Amino acid sequence: SRNHNGGQVLSMAKEEGHSAEKDAFAFSRLRPACVELLKEPCVRSVEGLKGALTSVPSLPAQLLEYTLLPLRMAIKRFGRSDPQLLEYSLDCACELVKRLALLDSMEVFNEWFFLTALLLDKRMCTAAGYGTSSEERVLCSLELLRCILVKATGSVWKQVAASLPPLGHCVSVLLGLLGERRGKLVWAAALETLLALSQLDSNFPSLWITGSQSVVDGCGHMAQESECRKAFVSFLPGIATGLSLFMNTEALAGQRVLMLALLCWARYVCLVFDDRVLPTEESCDKEGDDEAFRQTPKNLEQSKKNLSVLVANVGSLVGHEGWKVRKTLVLWSFSILKYCTKSLSTCLPNLLELLVTMKADSYPQVSESSQEALSVCSALLAKEESHQWLALLEERLHTLASALPRLLRQQDEARKTATLQLFVGFLEVMGPKITSLLHSHAHLCRIIQALLQTLEMDFSGLYLETLKNTQLEEKVESFDVTLHFRHFTSEKIRNLLFLTCQLLGFYGPCPLLVDHLLGVFGSSAHQRPECALLLTHVFVGMSGVGMVREEKLQGQTEGDQLLFLLEEVASVFTEPVHWDIRVKEDRRTVLLSCLMLGAIREGVRVVGVAVRDVLQTLLCPLMAKLGSQNLHISLSALRTLREVWLGCGLPSLSRMVSDNCDYLLSAVSLWLMDPSQMSVGLSVCRGVVQYGDASVLPPLRDCLCEVLLCLDLQQGPVEEVWSLLDSLSVALLRWTPQDSPLPPPSFPSPNPTPPSPSLQDGGGGEEESTSAAGKRHHCSLEEVRSFFLDYHRKKQKMADATDDCFLEEEEEEGSHRDPRQENTETSPSSPCHQTAVDIMQRCTHFLSSPSPSLRIVVLDALRCCLLALAPPQGCQDSLPQGCQDSLPQGCQDS
Repeated sequence: SRNHNGGQVLSMAKEEGHSAEKDAFAFSRLRPACVELLKEPCVRSVEGLKGALTSVPSLPAQLLEYTLLPLRMAIKRFGRSDPQLLEYSLDCACELVKRLALLDSMEVFNEWFFLTALLLDKRMCTAAGYGTSSEERVLCSLELLRCILVKATGSVWKQVAASLPPLGHCVSVLLGLLGERRGKLVWAAALETLLALSQLDSNFPSLWITGSQSVVDGCGHMAQESECRKAFVSFLPGIATGLSLFMNTEALAGQRVLMLALLCWARYVCLVFDDRVLPTEESCDKEGDDEAFRQTPKNLEQSKKNLSVLVANVGSLVGHEGWKVRKTLVLWSFSILKYCTKSLSTCLPNLLELLVTMKADSYPQVSESSQEALSVCSALLAKEESHQWLALLEERLHTLASALPRLLRQQDEARKTATLQLFVGFLEVMGPKITSLLHSHAHLCRIIQALLQTLEMDFSGLYLETLKNTQLEEKVESFDVTLHFRHFTSEKIRNLLFLTCQLLGFYGPCPLLVDHLLGVFGSSAHQRPECALLLTHVFVGMSGVGMVREEKLQGQTEGDQLLFLLEEVASVFTEPVHWDIRVKEDRRTVLLSCLMLGAIREGVRVVGVAVRDVLQTLLCPLMAKLGSQNLHISLSALRTLREVWLGCGLPSLSRMVSDNCDYLLSAVSLWLMDPSQMSVGLSVCRGVVQYGDASVLPPLRDCLCEVLLCLDLQQGPVEEVWSLLDSLSVALLRWTPQDSPLPPPSFPSPNPTPPSPSLQDGGGGEEESTSAAGKRHHCSLEEVRSFFLDYHRKKQKMADATDDCFLEEEEEEGSHRDPRQENTETSPSSPCHQTAVDIMQRCTHFLSSPSPSLRIVVLDALRCCLLALAPPQGCQDSLPQGCQDSLPQGCQDS
């Protein structure tokens, strides 16, 4: 330890010796210039002293008074008569102070502080005989004043802050320079000096936004911050008013000047109104100062009201053309929000409006800074129990929601966008606190009604298109219902309104929102489309897709509750009074059906694989909409069903229909028994036929028999029945392989035609007929004839095995058959062909219908059945008699 202590002593001795050498070196360089300046005070001597300073890297504190004395003497003796000498002396003194580490001499500080303040005061400068101050002299005086303020130590500043009159005079002088018509350089220098007067360097914004605990952290003057606060309490009204007036009147002063003014305004406000140092009545009673110079709650309350007006005035810079000014305005708003939340709570809504507005700025530097500031404010609100701030936000949001429909009816597109951006910004700042807001019935009703009135739709632009008998999987990706709104046309406004609904679903109480919207849906028929649309985007918000913060929130709706909400929405939507509505020409009803399907689709997407638990609840209503003859409804239902089958883990809709065919057709049978529900059953059956595969045909036969019976008895909607039969005929054509058509159905030919000799002998007629038939049907006339004869033989044998006449005829016909057909495979009629025959037999009576649309549907069904049966040319007589009668006369003659 002795060796260690001895080393420290030796090291200190070496440092002291080195410092003494530096002081001696500096003295040797500066002494001749100082002596010359004392002997001959002129510009050349001042330049000599300034040149000698270039060889001195740092000025020792002991030499400060020695070097400043000749400059002070030159200014006193010849400064009034020689303005150039005065300017050079001020500039040289500024260089001397810059090379000083710290200024701890109160005498030197006072001497030069009062001198510069006198030179900057236009009235006092003229009275003292220094004449009118030029811009160069003002710049030199400001630079010197800023240097001595920055270099002053805490002990010096404590004495300065205790003397309010000189400090107040300096503030008045600097604000007076901002009111004079001087150049931008003078304004910038005055603002930098005003910042230095608050013991803060003008380069502090980089420390301000990085999350430091105080706006002055890291600037080296924390010790004297409390003294600054006490000193500037009485000066804040004048500083804030003067700076606000300057920014409003000199908006074209330049970006740098306005940036400094904003930072200076925020600095003094945060210095005085910092939440951590708010005074109480007890603390004020202990102080013995005059009330006018104390930070009492009474004085603070009056200052709050005045500052609220000034905040609104400064906020007008949000439209400034310089992006750097707008970015500094973000820092200005954020600093007050962060450090003066409690003390300046009345200003918070205006400041938040500025941040929200600049969040949509076209410059990414501004928008990103605004987004960062809003995120910090939202986090602070979530962590701290700031009830006053929350109450102000709720009140402002309620007021904005009340005025939202009126504003969107009256404003232009730009102002509508700004209003909605403000509304969205408030919701984002509140975050999970929206839950407490919406638990108030008044707030919930007001916000929901505002959104419903704003989203009022225009149904005149919807184009109604009838669905053709085709599958729509290829159209489902590109399909979307086009929405037209009454009060706006902009895509940006629409997206902002949708984002508002999604934020309510993301942050808000989902069960409460869903219940309230379903209540409005049931009670107001006029607002049902808007309710369905709003529910759609509430479900989107529940999923969290597209939100800024996609992490799981505490208390967010769980999976079981989401499934319950989906069941609740589906049960209300699928009530017959809402779901089973005829939609031939009613645009409003078509759009309502599409929007209800969209809400269910988003709900299915939210619950995911849990949709299996509600599959039976959803499948029949969705299949009914899928079987609709309206293209928009069918495509919307198909999009919803796609989410269902994907949630169930199935590869396609066809697979889902086949797996649940028995359940669907059982429901159809029940509906067909009820005349009021027959249309629903026909729609479900039509959807099953259109999107099922051939495996659904056998269980479909029973339902088809009931449908055909209704048709025969002329019960039920005839056009809807034939629409189903038309879809079924198209499905039969799809299920029947066209490259190798299946055999015709089981109807005997009354007069079988004997085989032609040319066919038996294999002549040229056989080749021509075979060639023609092969091109069209891929089978020869001989094969068709042999099939009918063989089938007739088996049919008669099964019908009456004891009839000898038929047996003899069978033997005769068998003896004349071609031996090559002995091994021809035969089978009973397939369900596809039997169904086609059943449909064709009903065509006869409806081809003469007075309705052109019905005749077209019947003819289309007949065409598809014929293609499914695929009879060869010239063999119409092989069809059953009822089917032959169904063919148009032109087809029979051919």
